[in-house]
Amino acid sequence: SQRRHVPKERFLLVASFREPKATINSTPRLWDDVIRLIAGDTELAGKTVVKCRNQAEAEAIQKKFPNVKTAYEPLPVWLEKSPAVVLGFNSTSCLEAMIMGIPVAVPWWNEAFKLGEGALLGPHTRRLHLLARSPEELGHILREAISASGVDYRSQFSWRKNPEIREFIEARYMPLDGKSSQRTIEALAGLIGQTEKKQK
Repeated sequence: SQRRHVPKERFLLVASFREPKATINSTPRLWDDVIRLIAGDTELAGKTVVKCRNQAEAEAIQKKFPNVKTAYEPLPVWLEKSPAVVLGFNSTSCLEAMIMGIPVAVPWWNEAFKLGEGALLGPHTRRLHLLARSPEELGHILREAISASGVDYRSQFSWRKNPEIREFIEARYMPLDGKSSQRTIEALAGLIGQTEKKQK
């Protein structure tokens, strides 16, 4: 059954990056290392939610790793719960977390090397997020993030304090000027107007 419990203290959100067609036993090595690291660490497993793409993926992960909490509600639902860190790889989920001011951790080993600077985030953007070059380094970062006396990564990786992060987000996603809703409404109104003209 779906677990929706989230610890009241600091927690971690993992944006699943399993290959959609991969079975739980044929997952790419990077994802496998990440999920095994979390499942094998009682402290991390108890304070982590894996945000899956759908119910089937959530159930497959739970079946193999029953101590790992999974969810498949839309990402914003979980970002609003203010995780200490979002762990993601080569996904707009990372940008969405950055927009919300949530620090992002990026695992960078195994098949990540093949992407190089073609990846959304990696060594070439390390000033904008946390970068882990091994499972051991990732474990350290994640434990620091959930520790009550650990590092508050939010102050280090806020686009409000770091213009470079803001520029990165705006170049790849959207302006951070608070007018996105208005732009969406205007764009929709324009599309409706064009459709009406074509119908006449």
